[in-house]
Amino acid sequence: MTRPDSNIARLSVHTAWALVLALLAGLGLMTPSARAVGPGGEIEDTGWRRLAAGVHWRHVRLTRPAGLFPASLRVYRFDPAHFDLRVVRFSSPATARQALRGTTRAVAAINANFFNPRGRPLGLVIAQGRVVYRMRRINSGVLWSGRGRVGISHASRFLAQGVRTAIQAWPRLMAGGRPTRGVKNPGRRHRRSLAGVDRAGRLLLAVTEGLTGGLSLREVQTIFDLPGFNVRDLLNLDGGRSTQLSVRVGGHDYHLSGFDSVPVLLAVIKRPASTGWRRGR
Repeated sequence: MTRPDSNIARLSVHTAWALVLALLAGLGLMTPSARAVGPGGEIEDTGWRRLAAGVHWRHVRLTRPAGLFPASLRVYRFDPAHFDLRVVRFSSPATARQALRGTTRAVAAINANFFNPRGRPLGLVIAQGRVVYRMRRINSGVLWSGRGRVGISHASRFLAQGVRTAIQAWPRLMAGGRPTRGVKNPGRRHRRSLAGVDRAGRLLLAVTEGLTGGLSLREVQTIFDLPGFNVRDLLNLDGGRSTQLSVRVGGHDYHLSGFDSVPVLLAVIKRPASTGWRRGR
């Protein structure tokens, strides 16, 4: 156990950089598109850009030292006053593009759970309030929505009562606004799919762009610890060949294809005008 008086000395590199960047932003020395030197190289961040009511997107590019491929991350933020979250399953594995086209009022779709070679999802899936696949008792997180709320819980603390949509994945990368410790293989780079919730209760969906390169889990934690993200909880979804995202909203069309079709996807659904999520849990 770490002694309280040793916490400052044990600050991780990404946490220290987040504090420096927050100070620069607070002093007005950094604009949303300014570059900042992070532990993995140079980071360029566009800041949030509005697409439509309740939808913003953000692009972050990480330039690494000479000889290493750069990587970029595209992040979308959805205000719960305007959008809901739904599990999408077809009779056979499908793509995010198919989920977007085939789901009424959908504005975005992303791959979800890990799955085995037979195409069976690994871990909890709740669709329209019904448990389709049961929880795996491992150190993991659950992305859920229900009763007008969205959140990410540790699997051991998840309560299914009142939940309409949920999927289980791992590892959790941020919890309570802080990067989690003990993540396995933190330096290994892969294509990534991610889901998060910010401190205002808004849903974040993100993917690494391109077919090569990717980000390590340590780099992901560093990026989401930057000023302006205000992430409360962050969950790693299935990545690699499965990573895919489709968004169509406000005249904006974006499609990142995966190499594989997947058994479970998440769709962001436009809510009827008379309803909305309450933020927080």
